[in-house]
Amino acid sequence: QEAEALRYGLPRRAYQGRVNAAEIPKGKVRGHDNVYGLEKLFLEYKVDLYFGGHTHHYQRSWPSKDGESLRRSYENPGAPVYVQGGISGVGNDPFELPMADFEAFRDLGYAESWADVDAVNATHFRWRQRYAHNSTVMDEFWLVRN
Repeated sequence: QEAEALRYGLPRRAYQGRVNAAEIPKGKVRGHDNVYGLEKLFLEYKVDLYFGGHTHHYQRSWPSKDGESLRRSYENPGAPVYVQGGISGVGNDPFELPMADFEAFRDLGYAESWADVDAVNATHFRWRQRYAHNSTVMDEFWLVRN
Protein backbone atom coordinates (compact mmCIF):
# COMPACT_ATOMS: atom_id res chain seq x y z
CA GLN A 1 0.00 0.00 0.00
CA GLU A 2 1.33 3.43 -0.97
CA ALA A 3 1.63 6.02 1.80
CA GLU A 4 -0.36 9.22 1.37
CA ALA A 5 2.40 11.39 2.83
CA LEU A 6 5.99 10.87 3.87
CA ARG A 7 8.11 12.73 6.39
CA TYR A 8 11.87 12.42 6.81
CA GLY A 9 14.27 13.69 9.42
CA LEU A 10 18.01 13.81 9.91
CA PRO A 11 20.19 15.41 12.56
CA ARG A 12 21.74 17.66 9.86
CA ARG A 13 20.36 20.70 8.11
CA ALA A 14 19.36 20.95 4.47
CA TYR A 15 18.51 24.24 2.79
CA GLN A 16 19.05 27.10 5.20
CA GLY A 17 20.45 30.57 5.68
CA ARG A 18 23.81 29.67 7.11
CA VAL A 19 26.93 28.74 5.19
CA ASN A 20 30.46 27.61 5.94
CA ALA A 21 33.30 26.05 3.97
CA ALA A 22 31.61 22.63 3.87
CA GLU A 23 28.09 23.73 3.01
CA ILE A 24 26.84 26.01 0.28
CA PRO A 25 23.15 27.04 0.31
CA LYS A 26 22.38 26.29 -3.33
CA GLY A 27 23.92 23.52 -5.37
CA LYS A 28 26.67 21.39 -3.88
CA VAL A 29 26.91 20.13 -0.32
CA ARG A 30 30.19 18.43 0.51
CA GLY A 31 30.68 17.72 -3.17
CA HIS A 32 27.25 16.14 -3.60
CA ASP A 33 24.25 17.69 -5.28
CA ASN A 34 21.63 19.19 -3.00
CA VAL A 35 20.75 17.71 0.38
CA TYR A 36 23.60 15.25 0.90
CA GLY A 37 22.54 13.62 -2.35
CA LEU A 38 19.11 12.72 -0.96
CA GLU A 39 16.91 15.31 -2.66
CA LYS A 40 16.51 13.15 -5.77
CA LEU A 41 15.14 10.34 -3.57
CA PHE A 42 12.91 12.76 -1.65
CA LEU A 43 11.37 13.87 -4.93
CA GLU A 44 11.07 10.34 -6.31
CA TYR A 45 9.30 9.07 -3.18
CA LYS A 46 7.24 12.26 -2.74
CA VAL A 47 8.60 13.23 0.66
CA ASP A 48 6.53 16.14 1.95
CA LEU A 49 8.54 17.22 4.99
CA TYR A 50 12.21 17.13 5.91
CA PHE A 51 13.11 18.01 9.49
CA GLY A 52 16.75 18.71 10.33
CA GLY A 53 18.61 19.83 13.40
CA HIS A 54 22.22 20.68 14.13
CA THR A 55 22.26 24.46 13.66
CA HIS A 56 20.80 26.51 16.48
CA HIS A 57 17.94 28.43 14.90
CA TYR A 58 14.46 27.78 13.51
CA GLN A 59 13.41 28.29 9.91
CA ARG A 60 10.94 26.88 7.39
CA SER A 61 10.98 26.69 3.61
CA TRP A 62 8.34 26.72 0.93
CA PRO A 63 8.10 23.45 -1.05
CA SER A 64 11.54 23.50 -2.68
CA LYS A 65 13.64 21.76 -5.29
CA ASP A 66 17.20 22.56 -6.37
CA GLY A 67 17.37 25.47 -3.94
CA GLU A 68 14.31 27.22 -5.39
CA SER A 69 10.73 27.37 -4.14
CA LEU A 70 8.18 25.69 -6.39
CA ARG A 71 5.18 27.48 -4.90
CA ARG A 72 4.05 29.61 -1.99
CA SER A 73 1.51 27.10 -0.73
CA TYR A 74 1.61 23.88 1.26
CA GLU A 75 -1.39 22.33 -0.48
CA ASN A 76 -0.15 19.45 -2.65
CA PRO A 77 3.43 20.64 -2.14
CA GLY A 78 5.08 18.68 -4.99
CA ALA A 79 8.48 18.93 -3.26
CA PRO A 80 9.74 18.74 0.32
CA VAL A 81 9.21 21.47 2.88
CA TYR A 82 12.43 21.86 4.86
CA VAL A 83 12.19 22.71 8.56
CA GLN A 84 15.31 23.53 10.56
CA GLY A 85 14.73 23.33 14.31
CA GLY A 86 17.84 23.01 16.41
CA ILE A 87 17.41 25.74 19.03
CA SER A 88 17.06 23.95 22.33
CA GLY A 89 18.86 26.40 24.60
CA VAL A 90 22.53 25.95 23.73
CA GLY A 91 23.06 29.34 22.09
CA ASN A 92 22.30 30.35 18.53
CA ASP A 93 23.84 30.14 15.09
CA PRO A 94 23.05 33.48 13.44
CA PHE A 95 21.83 33.53 9.87
CA GLU A 96 24.78 34.49 7.68
CA LEU A 97 22.97 34.85 4.36
CA PRO A 98 20.09 37.07 3.28
CA MET A 99 16.70 35.40 3.23
CA ALA A 100 16.50 33.21 0.12
CA ASP A 101 13.63 32.61 -2.31
CA PHE A 102 12.90 29.18 -0.82
CA GLU A 103 12.55 30.47 2.75
CA ALA A 104 9.09 31.13 4.18
CA PHE A 105 9.98 31.92 7.82
CA ARG A 106 13.02 32.66 9.99
CA ASP A 107 13.08 33.22 13.72
CA LEU A 108 15.43 36.19 13.93
CA GLY A 109 15.02 36.30 17.71
CA TYR A 110 16.68 32.86 18.02
CA ALA A 111 14.16 31.91 20.69
CA GLU A 112 14.31 28.55 22.40
CA SER A 113 11.42 26.59 20.95
CA TRP A 114 9.91 23.19 20.33
CA ALA A 115 7.65 21.61 17.70
CA ASP A 116 4.08 20.46 18.21
CA VAL A 117 3.06 18.26 15.28
CA ASP A 118 -0.24 16.62 14.42
CA ALA A 119 -0.88 14.02 11.74
CA VAL A 120 -4.59 14.83 11.70
CA ASN A 121 -5.41 12.21 9.07
CA ALA A 122 -3.87 10.66 5.95
CA THR A 123 -3.92 13.97 4.06
CA HIS A 124 -3.51 16.74 6.69
CA PHE A 125 -0.43 17.43 8.79
CA ARG A 126 -0.01 20.47 11.09
CA TRP A 127 3.30 21.87 12.37
CA ARG A 128 3.37 24.44 15.17
CA GLN A 129 6.64 25.82 16.48
CA ARG A 130 6.18 27.01 20.07
CA TYR A 131 8.22 29.28 22.29
CA ALA A 132 9.74 27.23 25.11
CA HIS A 133 9.13 29.87 27.79
CA ASN A 134 5.33 30.08 27.42
CA SER A 135 4.25 27.57 24.71
CA THR A 136 2.68 30.24 22.49
CA VAL A 137 2.85 29.56 18.77
CA MET A 138 5.76 31.22 16.93
CA ASP A 139 5.06 29.64 13.54
CA GLU A 140 2.42 27.35 12.09
CA PHE A 141 1.69 25.68 8.78
CA TRP A 142 -0.44 22.87 7.38
CA LEU A 143 0.71 20.35 4.77
CA VAL A 144 -2.28 19.10 2.80
CA ARG A 145 -2.51 16.48 0.06
CA ASN A 146 -5.75 16.29 -1.89
